[in-house]
Amino acid sequence: MKHSEIQRNEREEIRNEIIKLLKINPSYMDEKEAASLEGHIDRILLEPYSSVSRQIESYMNRHHEDMMIDIMDASAASFLDEEIEALRKNAGTLDKELSMMLEFDAMKYRKGTKDEKNQMLTRVFEKLMIAGMILRDYSEVISYLKANQDNAEVLKDIGREIKKEQYRIDRKYYSIEAVVNKKQITVLQFSLREGTIHQRTQDRQI
Repeated sequence: MKHSEIQRNEREEIRNEIIKLLKINPSYMDEKEAASLEGHIDRILLEPYSSVSRQIESYMNRHHEDMMIDIMDASAASFLDEEIEALRKNAGTLDKELSMMLEFDAMKYRKGTKDEKNQMLTRVFEKLMIAGMILRDYSEVISYLKANQDNAEVLKDIGREIKKEQYRIDRKYYSIEAVVNKKQITVLQFSLREGTIHQRTQDRQI
């Protein structure tokens, strides 16, 4: 194997390991961050060890903070990615709706200015917080319905009966329609309310 090919393979191995260790999604790196990463790879290759893993370990022990600063924007977006994925794992039947709400355009982020990136991060973080509130509130609503599924009068406190045993429940950020009776609870429809992200009205507590 030619020396150039060996070095290319080593660079790829180092790049992949750094991405894994720093927990970054490379699709969020702009040209400046990508160039900085390549610079770190150049210096890692100069480490006086025959093992690539030892080269990485030695370099990162001394320069971990510098590396994080150099890829700060990609790191912040990658962290939110992990948080979104963790939330989706607990979203159950709401996964599709919440995933659409939390969509993050990697290309737009990568090409954005510093201010634009910060605005996008703030926006996604706000949506993430709201998605978490939706999941918690939805769980409480379902628990309330189960606890009172044989009490139509109590159910009318939380929802509006639109058909026999079918209720529409409007919450701060979402609405559901569900069939509720002594035998079953079936959610027929879940929908995010229009203007959810900007809505700031107080929700009625269960």
